[in-house]
Amino acid sequence: MPPDCEIFSIGIAHDTCDASMIAEYSLSGTLLEEACENALNNFGINEIFALSTCNRVEVFAVGSPQKTFNACLGAITLNGVRPPQKFLASAKIFKGKDAIIHLFETASGLKSQMVGETEILGQIKKAYAFASEKNYCKSVLNRVIQKAIQCAKWIRTNTEIGSGNTTIGAVAAEVASRIFEDVSKTKILLAGSGEVGRSVAQALCARGAENITVSSRTWENAKSLSDDVKGSAIGFDRVAEELGKFDIAIFALSNAEHIINMEIAKAAEKYRKSKPIFLMDLAVPNNVEKSCGKLGGIFLYDLSDLSKVANENIQMRKNEIEKAKKTISEKAQYLFARLSKS
Repeated sequence: MPPDCEIFSIGIAHDTCDASMIAEYSLSGTLLEEACENALNNFGINEIFALSTCNRVEVFAVGSPQKTFNACLGAITLNGVRPPQKFLASAKIFKGKDAIIHLFETASGLKSQMVGETEILGQIKKAYAFASEKNYCKSVLNRVIQKAIQCAKWIRTNTEIGSGNTTIGAVAAEVASRIFEDVSKTKILLAGSGEVGRSVAQALCARGAENITVSSRTWENAKSLSDDVKGSAIGFDRVAEELGKFDIAIFALSNAEHIINMEIAKAAEKYRKSKPIFLMDLAVPNNVEKSCGKLGGIFLYDLSDLSKVANENIQMRKNEIEKAKKTISEKAQYLFARLSKS
């Protein structure tokens, strides 16, 4: 790495702001490409890598110290279209070795809302594949990201930080099992047939669920998943009117904010009379208005509630987490020293 260059990262995550802010600053689709192209072409940096998930939005860059900050901030805020000061008030900044450690810990699940979860590694791989295809990552970030992926795999193989329920699907199924001791007799609605929805469906089936109804904005996707779990499917336009017929309704629809509002929730509560309905909102932005949880017959769980369940055994895994952090620090320092000499 040239002496006048540094590796730099800036971003927000679940531990610095709420889900609505992460959604506000998210980078996906054409926005992601535009943001990276703008940073490379207009700020004079050498490399860039952006990671945007439901729990974090972060940008890593390599270039001269005076350029990397502006490039990263410009990428996430779309050159000021999104409020820079609001973002900076919640942002975390890492430079040099600390930026490498941060990426290693993120890839290993140590900085996830559900500590030890595995989805983040897949998300980093996907983001890296996109950046590689566009040639955004070169000599420095290629090595850093590849080493982060290798480190994450080593951590999962050689430590127990992933023990217990650490995926969203597994935790959602755990919560469902706590609410209803026998989920085989529970009527479950699953709105969302993407990666999260499929994970939830599989985890519920593993716990004995036999009555899962799937809905999605695409009928073919809903039917495919419902067939896989030997359930049934309903059209997306029927979710609101059918809500009260279910004991548990799980929502995991991306880019479908507030499909369940107070009016719909009240109608479902009235339909169920004295029987409560449990709603799980796994989406960012939220699919269910938070105010719905104030109704006496509605019990609403969101990602922050599920993370508490996932991290219940955090004390048991404390030694494993410390072991993982020590190894990550050593690997990151070694890589940083090698980069500094190259």
